[in-house]
Amino acid sequence: MIMSRHGSCVVCLFSQPPAVPATDDAKHPYANLVAVSMSEDLKLFYFATSRKTHKYRNLKQNPNVSLLLDSRTNTTEDFKQAVVATAVGQAAEIDAHDAEQVRLIHVKRHPPLETFVLEPECAFFQVAVQKYIVVNSFQNVTELPVE
Repeated sequence: MIMSRHGSCVVCLFSQPPAVPATDDAKHPYANLVAVSMSEDLKLFYFATSRKTHKYRNLKQNPNVSLLLDSRTNTTEDFKQAVVATAVGQAAEIDAHDAEQVRLIHVKRHPPLETFVLEPECAFFQVAVQKYIVVNSFQNVTELPVE
């Protein structure tokens, strides 16, 4: 598991609420910011988006996605001290039946999003992580497959 291999400095990655998903529309990459929730084993990530977004259209056309998580504090020390993990995986829209359970988990982690996630145009995606690419100490890179 990712925690045991990299210790407590990685724990802060998963306590951060935002992540940067990278999608592709066959012409160019697209990145933005989302609030994420995750399964306890860190094999699944969840996020909500409107069905009217580029992100939604991109993921429906191409489910390959990466999520960038980091421990930045927006100081110059981040270049040496921040830990960054890229979760690489496949995204799929969650059906209405399963979305209700994910919605409860997501709202518990992100209470300000409760109104948004109840909107009819809101969709939940699940990202099944295939591997993590973890970078710490600026240049120390480790790939961790998810089993």
